[in-house]
Amino acid sequence: MWVPIARSSCAACVLFTVLLMPALVAQQARPAPYIEEAQIERAVADSYIGGLRTRDFTLIRSICLPNAVMMSARGDGSLSVTTLDQWSRRFDPANSPFTELEASIAKIDREGTAAQVKILFLVDGDTSVTDFLHMLKVDGKWRIANIIDY
Repeated sequence: MWVPIARSSCAACVLFTVLLMPALVAQQARPAPYIEEAQIERAVADSYIGGLRTRDFTLIRSICLPNAVMMSARGDGSLSVTTLDQWSRRFDPANSPFTELEASIAKIDREGTAAQVKILFLVDGDTSVTDFLHMLKVDGKWRIANIIDY
């Protein structure tokens, strides 16, 4: 049922503002296509996931900021912090901890020059691991500031 609003020249303005403006603003707020997200996905796939799969730590280091750390909570609830140097010393390409590594980027959440990437791993077909990468765009490149490992 149609209910007349008011018989004034402002009625059309109100109707336009209430009904049409949110849709127009939403269309303008979304970049087309999502170029930054595609850049993040490519960098993570090539350098981080690629480095893990090929056991090439130089690839992983290339996407990380120099002070990046890996953090996780141990089973007892205590914090574990591993620097890149500590991780690289344990990273033995000749003695891989897995034979098969499946990975999928589940989510990229970006705002300006900051992003969080959620990666789901399946190790040797039966162990699930989730990494959250906190990233910053520095000097035009997306880099990992820290890794939260679960």
